Amino acid sequence: MIYEIDQPNQLLNTEEIWELILFVAGDNGSIQTVRKRLESTCRQHLGNHYRIDVVDIAAQPERASDFDIIAIPTLLRNQPKPVRRIIGDLSLTHKVLQGLGLPFEDINS
Repeated sequence: MIYEIDQPNQLLNTEEIWELILFVAGDNGSIQTVRKRLESTCRQHLGNHYRIDVVDIAAQPERASDFDIIAIPTLLRNQPKPVRRIIGDLSLTHKVLQGLGLPFEDINS
């Protein structure tokens, strides 16, 4: 599920650090692949203005509770506000960009 924002370009006019939290269960090869893909996407679109925190909810269930995480994987954009969540498959880069509120080229149009 992807939550949309009204004006994605307004988020790019800031120098603030984008704070992303990736909630997962366990730490296996597929999680590392998702993280590397996410870091690559962020580096390309945000430069050095991002931070990614990976939270294993099996090891830190209180963090999942703090952010009302009900499904995994969940990518949470905690900063800049408003908070946004991408729940489920993170393999489609354009869906991740859309969910984060970053410009992307719609491959379906």
